[in-house]
Amino acid sequence: MWTWNSGYTAVHEDEARAALDEFEASELGQKYLQSVKVWREAWEKFVPFLQFPPVARKVIYTTNSIESTNSELRKVTGNRVQFLSDSAAVKTL
Repeated sequence: MWTWNSGYTAVHEDEARAALDEFEASELGQKYLQSVKVWREAWEKFVPFLQFPPVARKVIYTTNSIESTNSELRKVTGNRVQFLSDSAAVKTL
């Protein structure tokens, strides 16, 4: 059955495509047809990812630089909901 992992850890494109086909035919795949459609439409953009070695793939798909940045900003600003001015916010950061 297709999972995010089966797509990202597939050795070859054929293996990843077979897993997606299997997911599409499953009950869950039928329930989430839009998800299958998104994967199919983006397939050509996904395939080059499979050329990376497994170690590099893991780093790529588990790294979200924007979320990391947001997390750091939340640490700095703490529970402050608002700042008195833009300059006060910039000083804090």
